[in-house]
Amino acid sequence: MRGYGFKVRAAKKGPDSIEYGIKFLQSLEEIIIDSARCPHTFEEFYNYALEPDGNDGFKAEYPDKDNHTIDAARYALEDEITMRKAKIYSRKEFGI
Repeated sequence: MRGYGFKVRAAKKGPDSIEYGIKFLQSLEEIIIDSARCPHTFEEFYNYALEPDGNDGFKAEYPDKDNHTIDAARYALEDEITMRKAKIYSRKEFGI
């Protein structure tokens, strides 16, 4: 990919990185996804949830399935997640 001019680096996949990244995404004021232009992304974010444990509760870990765009968002925001320096914009500041 670097040969094509992309600036890329490996994602850091440490212990609990999925849980920490999901909690960071949940802490955001809002995640805006155009459901008409990105229906699969919208569906993935909307439907992602802990799995039931069969005893009227939920499993302790987040499922690592059907989460490809969520993973991409976590990887893209990796520096902000680890440094906790992300700027959260309101719709008005973002121009929406």
